[in-house]
Amino acid sequence: MEYNSEEELDFSDSEIIEYAEKPYEDLKAGKYKVKVNETLRCPFCSGKKKQDYKFKDLLQHASGVGKASSNRNAKQKANHFALAKYLENDLATEVDPNQVVILVQPQPAKQTPDQEELYVWPWMGIIVNIVMEPKDRESMLDSGYWLKRFARYKPLEVHIFCDEHNSAAQAIVKFNYDWNGFMDATEFEKSFETEHQGKKDWNAQSRHPSSNIYGWCARADDNDTEGPIGEYIRKEGKLRTISDLVQEATQNKNLVVENLANKIDLTNENLDELQCKFNENKLSLSRMIEEKDRLHNAFVEETRKIQRLSRENIRRILEEQENLSHELEIKKRELDIWSKELNRREALTERERQKLDEDRRKNEQRNNSLQLASLEQKKADENVLRLIEEQKREKAEALRKIIKLTEELDARQKLEMEIADLKGTLQVMKHLENADDAAVQKKMEEMNDELKEKMEDLENLDDLNNTLITKERQSNDELQDARKELIQGFHDLMGDASMNIGIKRMGEIDVKPFQNACKQKYSPDEAEVQAMAQCSLWQELLKNPNWHPFKIINVGGTHEEIIIEEDEKVKELKEMGDEIYLAVITALKELNEYNPSGRYVISELWNFKEGRKATLKEAIAHACKMEYSSEEESDFSDSEIIEYAQKPYEDLKAGKYKVKVNGTLRCPFCSGKKKQDYKFKDLLQHASGVGKGSSNRSAKQKANHFALAKYLENDLATEVDPNQVVVQPQPVKQTTEQEELYVWPWMGIISNIVMEPKDRESMLDSGYWLKRFARYKPLEVHIFCDEHTSAAQAIVMFNYDWNGFMNATEFEKSFETDHRGKKDWNAQRRHPGSNIYGWCARADDNDTEGPIGEYIRKEGKLRTISDLVQEAAQNKNLIVENLANKIDLTNENLDELQYKYNEKNLSLSRMLEEKDRLHYAFVEETRMMQRNSRENIRRILEEQENLSHELEIKKKKIDIWSKELNKREALTERERQKLDEDRRKNEQRNNSLQLASLEQKKADENVLRLVEEQKREKEEALKKILKLKEELDAKQKLEMEIADLKGKLQVMKHLGDADDAAVQKKMEEMNDELKEKMEDLGALEDLNTTLITKERQSNDELQEARKELIQGFQDLLGSRTNIGIKRMGEIDVKPFQNACKQKYSPDEAEVQAMTQCSSWQELLKDPNWHPFKIINVGGTPEEIIIEEDEKVKKLKEMGDEIYLAVITALKELNEYNPSGRYVISELWNFKEGRKATLKEAIAYSVGNITKLKRRRT
Repeated sequence: MEYNSEEELDFSDSEIIEYAEKPYEDLKAGKYKVKVNETLRCPFCSGKKKQDYKFKDLLQHASGVGKASSNRNAKQKANHFALAKYLENDLATEVDPNQVVILVQPQPAKQTPDQEELYVWPWMGIIVNIVMEPKDRESMLDSGYWLKRFARYKPLEVHIFCDEHNSAAQAIVKFNYDWNGFMDATEFEKSFETEHQGKKDWNAQSRHPSSNIYGWCARADDNDTEGPIGEYIRKEGKLRTISDLVQEATQNKNLVVENLANKIDLTNENLDELQCKFNENKLSLSRMIEEKDRLHNAFVEETRKIQRLSRENIRRILEEQENLSHELEIKKRELDIWSKELNRREALTERERQKLDEDRRKNEQRNNSLQLASLEQKKADENVLRLIEEQKREKAEALRKIIKLTEELDARQKLEMEIADLKGTLQVMKHLENADDAAVQKKMEEMNDELKEKMEDLENLDDLNNTLITKERQSNDELQDARKELIQGFHDLMGDASMNIGIKRMGEIDVKPFQNACKQKYSPDEAEVQAMAQCSLWQELLKNPNWHPFKIINVGGTHEEIIIEEDEKVKELKEMGDEIYLAVITALKELNEYNPSGRYVISELWNFKEGRKATLKEAIAHACKMEYSSEEESDFSDSEIIEYAQKPYEDLKAGKYKVKVNGTLRCPFCSGKKKQDYKFKDLLQHASGVGKGSSNRSAKQKANHFALAKYLENDLATEVDPNQVVVQPQPVKQTTEQEELYVWPWMGIISNIVMEPKDRESMLDSGYWLKRFARYKPLEVHIFCDEHTSAAQAIVMFNYDWNGFMNATEFEKSFETDHRGKKDWNAQRRHPGSNIYGWCARADDNDTEGPIGEYIRKEGKLRTISDLVQEAAQNKNLIVENLANKIDLTNENLDELQYKYNEKNLSLSRMLEEKDRLHYAFVEETRMMQRNSRENIRRILEEQENLSHELEIKKKKIDIWSKELNKREALTERERQKLDEDRRKNEQRNNSLQLASLEQKKADENVLRLVEEQKREKEEALKKILKLKEELDAKQKLEMEIADLKGKLQVMKHLGDADDAAVQKKMEEMNDELKEKMEDLGALEDLNTTLITKERQSNDELQEARKELIQGFQDLLGSRTNIGIKRMGEIDVKPFQNACKQKYSPDEAEVQAMTQCSSWQELLKDPNWHPFKIINVGGTPEEIIIEEDEKVKKLKEMGDEIYLAVITALKELNEYNPSGRYVISELWNFKEGRKATLKEAIAYSVGNITKLKRRRT
């Protein structure tokens, strides 16, 4: 893959300077914005989190990236190089001068031999011409003698080189490696030059030296000499210039800063990547929650549809049953008529009489059977009505305790039964009606009107019932979301187990009983391992769904679950002791109660004081009043740090806190985060950095890390690799020369400038002196002269850095070499001659009178060399410490984000598992319902077939009786006429029966079509319903089936023959089925009662939680919040104030505004003023303002703002408190302008408490 985009083009290092010109011009032109309001930002690092810099920090960042880095491309280096150039050249004058840091770039210039002189490093001094008398030879060859003699210069060691044949010896004196060592070597050399025993004097008198010793600093020419001195120097030292050493120290410092900056950038990149992953998971989780809500809403809609279809089907079945009963009654009347007719004809003949007697007997038997069947049918109908009345009575008793949803559902069921009864009665009257019967027509019209009215009431109840179900479901969802949000918030807020309200992990076994038991059997270390192992085994066993040691018993008519004491694992638990038995059984009961299907540990709000599940109201009240007093959040003042550090130091020595020694070490006080492996010096630096102080560290953390640093230095230093030990500098007594006070910035003083009149003007020009002393690189020269004398004085200013100090030293040495230094000036001040004298400015010059002393006191400060070295080291350590603290803070943020990412990932995985479990349960329930539906349809079809068969048999019997009557008409003429008349009547009856049969067939076809429609509709809807609504539908269906089966069972008892085995078997099957239905109905009624009770408890808890949260918000939240309390129905006074300010004076306007606002507020409380009317918009009734109302017109005359404020308050009262008409408080989302959910309010409250907690710490 090739990167062709402009953003990813790269350049070679040779093109960096050339390419930097373009971004430099863009910066000057303002294309890239660099903020100047006290903080600045890097415009080339916009892809990452922008960090606010001060000027010096941004300049350091730009210089560090622009110089070189292994993970930066050439384009980035060029951009940051241009930024550094822009900051130095263009922006330096625009910011606070205190922030400006001028980075002095070395300017290439021709170096003089003195300036770039090569020294031997480590610093060495050479002593020659050590003349030894025989008696002093032994002491003179002892290095201790020379170390003591030159102790003022702090030599490290002295190496003496002598020749056995020569009494003169030589020596090399070694000094420290640092700048203090260089200062000591310089003082060592100057002491010899002052006594005219330096290197120049030795070279001049080497052939005829005196008995004095000579000494100087080792340089390049000494490295090239022959003999033991040259050999030792070439072996132990290197030739380095002062500028090389200064540049090397600067490079090392920049390298450390660059490495730390790169480490911070890399950490920020990892942080951004982890933030991206966290956001992706969060987005995925929100989408899944939205999908879950969408499926839930679809399920509710489908449930409502199923309920409507089920009620319609029940209504149709009742109508069909009523029609069949009516038809059976008609047939009974016809049989009675035929029985009377047969009795009248039996007197015709004896034979006929016998036949008539036989027929009469049979008819009487049939009539008795029909009468019994009719009585049983009536009893079945009475049982159905009584069942309905009992159901009404039971619901009437329950209506006092349940919400409006259950009331409307019962009323709806009652209305459905009345409509079904009216329709059945209407059908009966249709079959019996006569065209001339006006009373029947009137009755039918009244029943039709009543039926229409009932149907309208039923539709209204359906709409109201659906609305109430939706609101109830939303309330329950809001309650569950609120509990989850509060549990999540308590995880972040509560760390103290002694709190009254907190989070309890339900189903988690307490490990303490196992620890107590194992301590009696094993050693302390082994006991801990054994306890954790046994506890883990029992915890895994609790997750096994196959282990369910519970049985159900009946106690006082109530079913209770108890432990099966005979279970093998329960017996094993008892053998382990009562404490362990109680701990495991408690966890098992918690899982069985709170998570019986998943069998994994879940978090739950808990009242530890009373040992029960905490209500949402209690948890919210506790969160609102909570104070942070846990041990983890307790802090110590800075004055107590040293005292408090003693305890963790003793714990470290005793081994309570483990510090690993296998090559790497770990900080025991940062174990809550990712543990980092350290080397000894890194861990010591970490402990020292945190222990010294940081704005984001508590005093307790400082004390712990202070104790760790002390432990590492005093106790652990000898146990680790000696190469890792950091050698701390030991304070020593400083000599006068070492601690000599110089004037800083470095200055040189020139005295006795004698000016001839002709040269006076040129001598007073600073350019003359700058040119004369150009080899020492002076910055400026200030000349001070007296008009009355011809002699003047001057001060030469040098650079602030170590190069300036070296130039000032060379400046002073040049005068001392020519015997025109400060000592010579003090000795010859009265007769100085015409020569000029010069030296470095020191403390005594600062105290002199005259212009020189005044200028030094004004422009300079007295500083020692060691102070400057220590200050530079402190600045370097401060930068390193700040960067280390920044890295630690970034790591903490990274750990926190990683923790949140893992937590979200775990929550997502649990939600997916829960979704899969619910899907599996839904599929199983769907299959079971499909089986039940098919079985019910099969039974209905069989019953319809049996009824049709029975009707066909009766039709055949009637046909046989008709034929028998036709045979008898030949007996007599009169009988024949009667028989003709009977035949005609029988034909009419047959026609009526045929019509009834056709009607029965149509009814059967309607029932079959209805069953098919019901089957298709249920198959479409059963995919999206859950168990609660299924049980309600099944209960209603079972009630109707039980009533129907009871009626049919009674009918079959009276119609069946005692010897008919098939009928007896059928009756037994129906009896068994009836008992099974009754048992199912009882179980469903128990489940329904439990669910209604729990639903009511959830709704009550939700309302109490909202009230408690409203009370807490009034104490916690300020006025400018996204989530807060809004007083619904309260008129805003600002429109009245604005209107009154245009009419009255300021003071009077305020009074008038408050008076008018109060009068309208009182008017809103009047229930008689209700300016609303209801209109129908798209089939939906809506309430709107009556614009013709007198008070509404008056409001409009007062202005749009006042009208809008009063009408808004009126609508709020009409919506939230229409009965009381007084102002109420409500949780409100001010950002979106709507009522806030309980979940939003809890999340916002927990967030505010967390911020407050962080500010306190």
